Amino acid sequence: MNFDVLVFLCGSIFFMFGYHVHEKAIAPYIGLLMVFYSQKQEKNNYLDCAVFVNIINLLPLLIAPNEKMFRIVAPFIWIAIWERKRFIESTVEIVIVTAAIGILAFQEFLHPLLLKDRMPFLPLMLNSLFSAAFNIFWIGKIYIG
Repeated sequence: MNFDVLVFLCGSIFFMFGYHVHEKAIAPYIGLLMVFYSQKQEKNNYLDCAVFVNIINLLPLLIAPNEKMFRIVAPFIWIAIWERKRFIESTVEIVIVTAAIGILAFQEFLHPLLLKDRMPFLPLMLNSLFSAAFNIFWIGKIYIG
């Protein structure tokens, strides 16, 4: 394995098994994903998915009320760019996009309506689980086979 792959795997392991699996812990991992995104042309469909998932994971950092519209619109802009670049065709990609839209809808609309001030951690926990589950899948698919 290359040194950059090993650094990437160390970063992902740190994210997965660190004390907190949340949006701030994913930031160094996303930097490494962007480096791979520019280098590995043959695996861009998985990198597209990984970048999308981890951008979704960073959205809760935008907490000001005037940033709410960006949190809602940004994933759809990414999906439009992704779809324009190449069609979303694999089952994994469809599941990821559908789950991300579901998590976004829950986080922005359903949780404030149904639970109001109860369980404020629930949207972040779902977001982190979504990111962690897909990142484990992605690492396995790319590096294990």
